[in-house]
Amino acid sequence: MGASALAVAANAQTTVYGAGSSLLAPYWAQGANCYASSSGAYLVKGTPAASVTAPANPHVTCSPNTTQAIKFDATGSGAGVSAVYAHSTAVPLLGSTDAAGTTPVYPSIQYGLSDNPLTAANVSVYNNGGTIGSGATAVTLQAPGVAVTTPCTATNISGCQFPNPVSLYGALVQFPVSVDPVAITYNVAGSTSSIKLDTAAYCKIFNGQITDWNDAAITALNGGSVTGGSSLPIKLVGRSDSSGTTSIFTRHLAAVCGGLVTTNNYSAGTTTLPASIISSFTLASGSSGVATLVNSTAGAIAYIGPDYVKPAVSNTGANSYNLPAATLQNANGDWTSPTAAAAAISFASIAPPQSDASGNYASGTTANGLRTNPQDWVQSTAATAPIAKPTAANAYPIVGTTNFVGYTCYSTQGSVNVLKGFLNFGGGSQANTILSDAALAQLPSNWLNAINNTFVLNNGDAASLKLYFARAGAANTACSSVSTGA
Repeated sequence: MGASALAVAANAQTTVYGAGSSLLAPYWAQGANCYASSSGAYLVKGTPAASVTAPANPHVTCSPNTTQAIKFDATGSGAGVSAVYAHSTAVPLLGSTDAAGTTPVYPSIQYGLSDNPLTAANVSVYNNGGTIGSGATAVTLQAPGVAVTTPCTATNISGCQFPNPVSLYGALVQFPVSVDPVAITYNVAGSTSSIKLDTAAYCKIFNGQITDWNDAAITALNGGSVTGGSSLPIKLVGRSDSSGTTSIFTRHLAAVCGGLVTTNNYSAGTTTLPASIISSFTLASGSSGVATLVNSTAGAIAYIGPDYVKPAVSNTGANSYNLPAATLQNANGDWTSPTAAAAAISFASIAPPQSDASGNYASGTTANGLRTNPQDWVQSTAATAPIAKPTAANAYPIVGTTNFVGYTCYSTQGSVNVLKGFLNFGGGSQANTILSDAALAQLPSNWLNAINNTFVLNNGDAASLKLYFARAGAANTACSSVSTGA
């Protein structure tokens, strides 16, 4: 990533497979189809998995690399992370199969994308063994050096163990690849302009304390009733699946709703809605399921990716829902919309770990953590994280990141080349256009530089950390003692 060009060696076509974030999936696929050849569609989990063609972005000119392909399965963040930890595409994990429901659609997994940042406890499970995930996506990992006595199969991950990932694939890698605003959308017939909601209003709505669109608080914010004076009950809509979009949303409400509501149900940035409030929601799977439900439900309100609302939806061609987005008041008192520019402002003050102002490695600058700690590259799920309540002028209030989750060591040089090349592409102008058209923001230049120097290139001061992607068994790397790569 960043300004440095990366020369990718010619080789027979190599395909890498990933899974996770449904929010970023269409635009990750657009970028993959621009950078690489024969990447084709992305998948949406199901039996059989649905194949969705990502439309070409008319605002970029592409020259695909014919030796490489990048695949992605939009399973939702939780399933994607579990699949990376297990290094498995088992049916219960990804939920993406052939028509018979028995064969995973991908033969392997090399990376994940997650809108929900991994915590120190999550990293500890990767390194030391234990269980991560819940329900159908829960996987149990053995400790280093401990033999697997009950191996898991392609159709069963219950009561079994997967091999320890750090022993096989090297250190866990996690870093952001996009900055993502989460929109609040609604179905209020007759409302001709974007409905304004201040923090108190949307906190009370999503905590069940404002229950009608004709409530006096909403009327006052909008200079008159948004319903024309008629009662219209508010119907909450949310995600049924484990979702990074939910995590971004709940983290923000946990940060801002205290003191504004009688009871704040949102105590943490969880990937599912809290048990104390979930019964008040009608649930749907994925952003498309939420959009469909909002479209068909008078009075509905929901949180959703910004590419499903106006004006971004008209730029992408990825969907045709064309939903409205509420205008929200931020902590600075500004009224803002879910745009790439407003999301970029929300993230701008956050620095990468051990970096100078330009993102170069600075070993003694540890206020933002250590580059060797995967959790220090991302914002925590806690309500105290700076991104949970942006305070800059014109910053959009509900913002998170989509994060790359992967390994240090890969079985072939081809896989290493594909990942390095695509991440380098992700820091360029074409990727920036693809993201901004969807109201997602590219990372600031200091972050692109820090990621490039730490994980993509193997020169400069950061090379001493040995976190850059390498082939398993490669000499003079952290992978020299690892014989099995992803």
